[in-house]
Amino acid sequence: MHWQFKRILILVTFLALLLAVGTVGYMMLADLSPLDALYMTVITLSTVGFKEVVELNHSGKIFT
Repeated sequence: MHWQFKRILILVTFLALLLAVGTVGYMMLADLSPLDALYMTVITLSTVGFKEVVELNHSGKIFT
């Protein structure tokens, strides 16, 4: 059981890190609020692909 818990902990940590990096990245590159940046990160990582909150510049498109 111990190795299963460790694997789950690693996956959850990796997902949290992806959400944090994505949110901060969108805040810096697209000048979004934290909520809008988190929304953009979630729709990007989940591949839902709803419309962007704002029109992205080249840096934002490359980041996405």
